[in-house]
Amino acid sequence: MPLLSTAQINALVTRVIDGDTFEATWNASQHTIRLEGVDSPEMSQSYGESSKKALERLILNKIVSVSPKGKDHYGRVVATVYYRYLDVGEVLLKEGACWVYPKYNDNPQYPEFESWAKDNRLGLWKEDGPTPPWEFRN
Repeated sequence: MPLLSTAQINALVTRVIDGDTFEATWNASQHTIRLEGVDSPEMSQSYGESSKKALERLILNKIVSVSPKGKDHYGRVVATVYYRYLDVGEVLLKEGACWVYPKYNDNPQYPEFESWAKDNRLGLWKEDGPTPPWEFRN
């Protein structure tokens, strides 16, 4: 189903799949949303479950604003997502729940947020040299 608009859409989060992907409902349809610019650990990776729980704690069963950017090759809506005016990707980066996804990030502040979490050894940065998910998948 093509996106009707690139304007912000209010959606109810019904399920969190992993640390950067969730399902939400709007216009009486279920959509899978992939957070733009970040990549969380795979569920089989160290910190994968914790990353998922961080996203659940933040948005599950809540109304979020979705700013769609397009769709990825899996058909997921790629979007910047806000909860109570907070950029969800920013919050997750600051908590150390994900990495900046260099290949798909265009937010110039995201690397600063990741560096801050890394410098403060938060979340996945408590480990020495955690493996980024794009390397793990290869």
